[in-house]
Amino acid sequence: MDDRFSSKNPHRELVPERHGRNLAKPSKAQVQLSRLSKSGKVLADAIPGSVKTASRHSFRVGWRLSAVLALMFSLAVGALYARLLTGPISFAFLVPAVQDRLNAQFDGYSLRVGGAILRLSSSWGLEFRLADVSVVDENNQEIAKAPLASVDLSETSLLKLSLAPSQIKLLGPKILIFNLPGKGLTLTPESTTPASHQGWGASQAGLADAWQTSEVSPPSPEVAGVHQLARQGLRLTEPRAFTFDPAPILRRLFATIGKRGASSQALKSIGLQDAVVYFANENAVSTWRVADFQLKLDERGGNSIVGGKLTLERNGSVWHASFTAENRPNEKRYRVTASVQDVVPKTIWDSWPSIDALKLVQLPVSGDAHFDIGYDGRLAGGEAEIRLGAGRFFAPFDQKHPAVIDGGTLRVSYDKASEAIIVRPIEMRWDESLLTISGRIAREIDPTNGKPLWRADFDGRGTRLSAPQYAVAPVALDVFRIEGAYDEETDSVALKRFELGSHASRLAFSGQASRIRSGGGISLVGDISPMPFSFLKAIWPVFMANGAREWAGTNLPVAQVTGGTVAVNLTADQIAALDVGGDIPENAVSMRMGLSGAKIYHIKGLPPIETQDTQLRIKGRRFVYDIPGEARIEVPSGKVVTFTDGQLLIDDLRPEFPDADIRFKGGGEVAAVLELLDQPPLGYVKAVGFKPSLVNGQIQASFEVKFPLLANLKFEQMSITGKSRVSDIRSGAIPGGVSVNGGAVNFDISEKAIGANGEIRVNGVPVTLVWQRIFDAPPDKQPTLRLASILNEKARDELGLNVNHMVKGDLPVALAIALQRDGPPRIMMEANLTNADLFLTAIGWRKPPGQKATVACDVVRRNDNSMLFDNFAMTGDGIAINGRAVMNDKHRLASFSFPEFSTNALTHLSIAGELTPQNILKVQAKGASFDGRQFFKTLLSAGKIADKEPAPLKDEPGLDLNVEIETVFGYYDTSVKSVIVDAKRRGGKFTSIEAAGKINGESPVAVHVDQRTRDARILSSDATDAGSAFRLVGFYGAMRGGTMSLRMNLDGSGGTDKSGTLEVRRFAVVGDQVVGRVVSQAEKEGARYKPDTKQQHVYAGDVFQFDRMLVPFSITQSQFQLHDAAINGPVIGATIRGRIDFARETLALSGTYVPLYGFNAVLGVVPVLGDLLKGRENEGVFGITFAVQGRTSNPDVIVNPVSMLAPGFLRQIFEFENAPAPAQAPEQPQQVPQAQTQQRPAAKVR
Repeated sequence: MDDRFSSKNPHRELVPERHGRNLAKPSKAQVQLSRLSKSGKVLADAIPGSVKTASRHSFRVGWRLSAVLALMFSLAVGALYARLLTGPISFAFLVPAVQDRLNAQFDGYSLRVGGAILRLSSSWGLEFRLADVSVVDENNQEIAKAPLASVDLSETSLLKLSLAPSQIKLLGPKILIFNLPGKGLTLTPESTTPASHQGWGASQAGLADAWQTSEVSPPSPEVAGVHQLARQGLRLTEPRAFTFDPAPILRRLFATIGKRGASSQALKSIGLQDAVVYFANENAVSTWRVADFQLKLDERGGNSIVGGKLTLERNGSVWHASFTAENRPNEKRYRVTASVQDVVPKTIWDSWPSIDALKLVQLPVSGDAHFDIGYDGRLAGGEAEIRLGAGRFFAPFDQKHPAVIDGGTLRVSYDKASEAIIVRPIEMRWDESLLTISGRIAREIDPTNGKPLWRADFDGRGTRLSAPQYAVAPVALDVFRIEGAYDEETDSVALKRFELGSHASRLAFSGQASRIRSGGGISLVGDISPMPFSFLKAIWPVFMANGAREWAGTNLPVAQVTGGTVAVNLTADQIAALDVGGDIPENAVSMRMGLSGAKIYHIKGLPPIETQDTQLRIKGRRFVYDIPGEARIEVPSGKVVTFTDGQLLIDDLRPEFPDADIRFKGGGEVAAVLELLDQPPLGYVKAVGFKPSLVNGQIQASFEVKFPLLANLKFEQMSITGKSRVSDIRSGAIPGGVSVNGGAVNFDISEKAIGANGEIRVNGVPVTLVWQRIFDAPPDKQPTLRLASILNEKARDELGLNVNHMVKGDLPVALAIALQRDGPPRIMMEANLTNADLFLTAIGWRKPPGQKATVACDVVRRNDNSMLFDNFAMTGDGIAINGRAVMNDKHRLASFSFPEFSTNALTHLSIAGELTPQNILKVQAKGASFDGRQFFKTLLSAGKIADKEPAPLKDEPGLDLNVEIETVFGYYDTSVKSVIVDAKRRGGKFTSIEAAGKINGESPVAVHVDQRTRDARILSSDATDAGSAFRLVGFYGAMRGGTMSLRMNLDGSGGTDKSGTLEVRRFAVVGDQVVGRVVSQAEKEGARYKPDTKQQHVYAGDVFQFDRMLVPFSITQSQFQLHDAAINGPVIGATIRGRIDFARETLALSGTYVPLYGFNAVLGVVPVLGDLLKGRENEGVFGITFAVQGRTSNPDVIVNPVSMLAPGFLRQIFEFENAPAPAQAPEQPQQVPQAQTQQRPAAKVR
């Protein structure tokens, strides 16, 4: 054994011995445990051995018995839970005992308990509940019913083997509470007659059925039986004055406490949970939800005390209340202390409808109060502090426009000795305002008649009022007094003095109101002193003529009140009618107030109207603001628009947002009015792409504007009507190089649109204007602005339209300007060309007057001031030209592109051109076909399409023309194929032409124009089929075959436009009736031949062969003149002189017919004698003179047979007078191109 332990001492501690300082000192606890161990060991050693053996045996038996009991208990609990899972267990045998114990503690009320159950709770615990619990009054009438109730049994009563509940709480009950007029709150109705008792019982069944529902009724219950039950209990025929008297309830509660004997001392608390309370009054039944209510009953120092806490839910709001009531029998009064939190009076008004003041307060109210109530229900004293949260106050006469506050505090007390309510400073705060009022309301005896009165005297000095929404800073009131009296007997209030003011600004009122509780009449008179209008804004209550207040506060930032009066005289019926939208007679409410120097903002965004002396009037429901003198609006540019006879009218002030009507007349400069109309939100002028500063003139107008009085009024909510006339319209330079220098336009504005029509003079040209703008339509749905005029040559020049070189006659033109959703306005142009004469001289085309034609296009102004004519379309009788064109800033054609260019059914071209910086128009024309008949006609008329062809454009640009056409159609069913033209024109004259083609696709034809320096322009043309060439251009249709050579001086000489020589060799003339007639007449030696249809077959089909034809000619004033032209052949010959007018299709020719030309020619070669016999060159010895005159289609032929007998030198005596003067032959070019086979067409020459 270890030597550290002693074997001789059995009680020695089994701890190691200390070895020096290495062993720790034992703690006090260890020392105490050591001592306890020693004592226990001594006690154990003292027990005899036999006893020790028996004890061990008993412990083993006890342990086994405990295990058996625990198992049996567990099985019992498990069986209990298994049973409770199937449903609650009834303890009905306990009901009589519990019910008796509870009923012994109530005075006037009793409980009926239908059963007692044990059930599982939601947390799997055990719950003991009373079931089907009802509360009945002394008449055994059920006033509350709950499906369940929880009870707590007193431990003291259990020890005495008694069942006395210490607490009971009704779970989910439904309760009906009466607010009896003149009696206060009670759980029972007034005593009923037997007849009414039957009705009570009948309705009770319906109420019981409703109470069986586990769900809570909605906020506005229509539960069967409740309303009938409430009405029978109240037995009312008309509303009565409300009297709040809690004394009956307190009396019952304290009677209950006093009734409790020794066996009932256990009941300490009564409560409700999740209760629905039906609150019945003379008007309706309202529903309340009691989330939790607990009433504690206690006695302290011989005094009974009742305390309670309540949590209510009403219309979605939750508020809390608590109270303590102490019964003081010696003083015969109840001392009550109460506290409420977040009560909104307006939400509980329907339960106390007699207290109208409740519906005027819609804000959370919290407060604390203590007061004494006598046994008779009278107030014996007390004081209260009420705290107001943020919310709204309503005026009794205006339920639509509340006053909003941020918070406040009310402190009041009641002194019974003086019968006075002392009002300590009441404070209410909103925005930057502070309302502070103190005073007293005392009961006095009126010395004049000895009747009791309640007199009120309040002082509000220190109050600060502001209107930040109207930019009005706080105004401190140095005067704010309210003095009045209330007569209990007549239920009326007399307002002796209501005065408030700051410095020199004062408002003073007096008046009276009768039958306050039942809604009597009100009369009020007052005076308004001169004051700044800002002071009136600050003190103007929101519920006084709110529409006028809102409008004046927003739209009158600057004004001075010059004084005014107020008078109100409303009867009881009129006030009652106001609640249902009744009218206000003019003599019931009136106000007059003068203003000076007012600035009136009328439409948001527009400059204000500045006035001088004006007047504001209210008559009944009607508000009028008159501006009798002159008013003005100054627009941003400094210009002024003047107005007269202005008036703002609000016909009905009763709606929350009344409608206003502004009427005025105005005048001034157009520029100022246009600038005004162009301000946002109007924007009328910019809407059509116009600048207001461009136009001036004089305007006279009358307008009416209707709109609702809204703080954030939108333009779409306004209705504008009016008429105006703008005269003597003038403008500076308008884009496009035009200006307005006269005219008048009438404007008509309706509720839906603004329209304008009139006539203005643009550069002196009359232009009609029609315009309309629909207010609520988007830009792309607006009607177009239309400008229309009939433009003659002078008008077109005045407007800078350089089209007179192409158009003659009157030209109706219309412009339509349409707004676009995005982008600038769209300008569309239409022109009617039907009665106009249209010339396109470059292609020899003319549209004569009478031929239908119209032009339509979009006009787009570009940033460089050029004008694009897009979607250009000319349509009419056979006309279809589509494409686009551009005019530069000088109104000259800059470019064009017409993919479709068709002047008739035979022309199908595509033409495009562009003006170069060198003022040369490069044009390219391509297409399948072209009708060249008009073009060829101009070639034979000196390039003239008509006698009165328009003069060419001054500073006409040069032309570079390239043409490629598959087929050019001419006269007599002749065409030229594969036409190619390259031409240049400078200074209005062609300086170069290279043209080629194939007549009828077979015979080559070529045209060449060349000009050498300072030389004349010479045109040369050659064709291998002269007859086809003549037929193509419509020159002569009877020639067949031959070769042609044409040389022409395009610059003319000797006063002619053009001159030249045409030579044709080896050709034939077939079927020419004129030739036939000349030959026939000559042979018959007739004097004059009139055409006879029976003889037209003579020579009609004869073929005359000729060897050569030489025609010197000139072209002057569109007439083709022949100078001693000669034609000769093997059989006949002739000389011809005269004129052919291809434009008018007339001719006047004369000449000499030479029969047997070969024989005559032989005789003519004899020297000297031959010259005398034959006469002129190319004439023979024998010849007959003739003349051809009239229409080219059917001329008259005249021959002179006497001339056959005259020798040549005398033959001229017998000639007809049709011969023009001889012309000079054209200068011969050094090199004349022969007919070529390449594709080059004929071209127009001038």
